[in-house]
Amino acid sequence: MKKIFGFSLIAAVIAFSLIMSACQSQKKSEVYQGSGKVIANLNGNKITEDKLKLLIESLPPQTQQQFQSPDGKKKLLDQLTTQTLLVQEARKLNLDEDPTYLVRRELMTNELLLNRYYQYVVENNPATDDILNKFYATHSDVMAGKTSYTAKHIVITPQKDAKVSNSTGTDATSDAAALKEIKMLQEKLKNGADFGELAKKYSEGPSAPRGGDLGTFEKGAMVPEFEQALATMKPGDVSGIVKTRFGYHLVKLINKTEGERKPFDQLSLKEKEELKGNFYRSILSGTVETLKKKAAIDIKL
Repeated sequence: MKKIFGFSLIAAVIAFSLIMSACQSQKKSEVYQGSGKVIANLNGNKITEDKLKLLIESLPPQTQQQFQSPDGKKKLLDQLTTQTLLVQEARKLNLDEDPTYLVRRELMTNELLLNRYYQYVVENNPATDDILNKFYATHSDVMAGKTSYTAKHIVITPQKDAKVSNSTGTDATSDAAALKEIKMLQEKLKNGADFGELAKKYSEGPSAPRGGDLGTFEKGAMVPEFEQALATMKPGDVSGIVKTRFGYHLVKLINKTEGERKPFDQLSLKEKEELKGNFYRSILSGTVETLKKKAAIDIKL
């Protein structure tokens, strides 16, 4: 674990809890005292049995185990004592009034509350198979089968390449030179030149010896500009000049296969878990849209 001032510190959630507990200006509802026997009084910060239990449960599962035994709980209380005293000292120095601290505390508070809200949404919207099946049937864009492409390309890069794979060893070394060369190749294609032969001779990418063959790949595997060109093409089409961060491309679509969406009853357990995530995100998105309509929002940027 990360150490600060030589002390081993536990999860950030406990540190945050202590900061909130030690903050006398906070609303009472923001400081949970818990119930049951008070098992520790850390310089005025009382820890009840209930609160200690919740603190342990708030830790990552792999960390909780080491604090379950009596000795583990004593070790945890010792670390809580260290943190409490340091937090109280920081407050004496008015570090809790530092703008950076206040902004970060706000972000941490919001994140914790949003996580609790998401948990609330899950608890109050059970994702049974019937509900998931209806959601799946009415949201055809969710978990849709991925389109796959088979394509070739010619790429001319605007910088010197460490290794040039084309048969002539040509290598554009500036943007202007790369653009001039790709336009020249575009003209050759318009005049009937073979795409694969031009790729072998001029393309600067590793696919050049294969005639620019990129094989078959799923949607999402290539950079956006490349896939935007493919999305509007039919098999046999050659694109216009496409610019990406790699350089200038001419793309030839060989084949396009629309992905098939599985029937609900054929989804694996892993896929159903993914579907649950989409289901809850849909609920949250709907809530946000409703709240936006009711809210007074004025952004001047």
